[in-house]
Amino acid sequence: MKILFSPVGMTDPMTEDKIAHQGYYDGALLHICRYEQPDLVYLYMSKETLELDALDGRYSKSMELVQTLLREQGKELRVEKIKRPELVEVQLFDLFLKDFQKILTDIRQEYPDAELLVNVSSGTPAMKSALQILSAANDIGLHPRQVSTPSRAANNKIAEARNIQAEWDANVDNKPESSSRMTESDNINLLYEFNKKLLISLIQNYDYTAARLMADSMPHILPGEFKILLDAAIQRFMLHPEKAAAEIRELGFTGLIDEQPDMVAEYFLLLDIYIRKQNYTDYLRAMTPFVLELFYRATEKQCGIQLADYTMKNDRFFWDTNKLDGSDIDGQFHQKKEYHKDTPARPCWSNENGYRYAFPVKFMLSWHLTNLCENLSQDKKFVNAMVAIRRFEEDARNLAAHTICSFTEMDISNKTGYPPTKMHEKIFRFLTDYTDIPLTDDSRKQYDRMNEKLISLL
Repeated sequence: MKILFSPVGMTDPMTEDKIAHQGYYDGALLHICRYEQPDLVYLYMSKETLELDALDGRYSKSMELVQTLLREQGKELRVEKIKRPELVEVQLFDLFLKDFQKILTDIRQEYPDAELLVNVSSGTPAMKSALQILSAANDIGLHPRQVSTPSRAANNKIAEARNIQAEWDANVDNKPESSSRMTESDNINLLYEFNKKLLISLIQNYDYTAARLMADSMPHILPGEFKILLDAAIQRFMLHPEKAAAEIRELGFTGLIDEQPDMVAEYFLLLDIYIRKQNYTDYLRAMTPFVLELFYRATEKQCGIQLADYTMKNDRFFWDTNKLDGSDIDGQFHQKKEYHKDTPARPCWSNENGYRYAFPVKFMLSWHLTNLCENLSQDKKFVNAMVAIRRFEEDARNLAAHTICSFTEMDISNKTGYPPTKMHEKIFRFLTDYTDIPLTDDSRKQYDRMNEKLISLL
């Protein structure tokens, strides 16, 4: 739906060309209606224009003529009058700024999805200025339209009684060869330009939730594709990659996310962001579930076993002791000293009566899988990398669990022996070398490509 809000001015509805003497021409109001073909027009009328309309029906009759013209073209136009019979001081800018703001806000609330045009060429200078300012600093999505005169000079004001039908019949703009004098006002929405810079900063910092809060404050200014892609970015960051992929696929964008996203790969990309933002506290606390998933996939690929064969049917991370007892991997969970020369090797399970089990019970832990690979794999490079990652995760987890302050890279390096940035790259290489998790150097750029696309839509 298209709506036009227009003050009614003294140069409306038509004006005589007294320079070229070629007849009459549309005033701004009629010209915008002719070429924009709105569904609904709101006419803002002061005491003076109401009196002129009462004198000869110049505004009412001219709008009826436009309605007939558009109806012949298959378009219905509805006209509503906003009457201000008390409005005498038409030079007061502040008055119009407040009144127009309220009227336009009410229109937007009633028609939230409409394209809302405003005529900035009709009315008094104060009216035109107020509409230009509102168009430049609003959050309701106003589109200003302006119309130049045929002579590119000021129109003639006609205050005496007029014959509107005769003027219409002599209106040069009715001729087929006539062209539009209407343009979209070269008006920069200052609110949009200011918020755009903040949005770009938030997106570049991967703060999609804050970006959406800002976007929600100006719903009629931002492009629809931007809002859909921003919602997809939020879904992805919240680890709902399937929903994100569906929304991005609907937009027709490629290269921003895998068609069938892998949850572990997506989790790693989230850890990537924590590292880039130097958000080491969240990074450390997010390590444990990721490392368990990483080791699960590495154990299955490198050792050729299906861990689900030894876990509960409804929980792949909960050992089933009945399946483990007497199985091929029973007794393969003790640590091997050759991988733990600097620390005492420990068996997998003990209780108050001493060592009882040769396999783990209850919840699967990352060191269960490390121990298992020590015994089943002949690839010492693989096992050493696995042990190093597990030690880092264990030390980092303890640091995060027992400290309420944030951490620097140096703090983590002193505690674990590895800077988090270096360990993160080691984990990535382990992932690509020893698992089937679909992650590459190129797919690590997906978030950045998604950010670039978001910014390009602003």
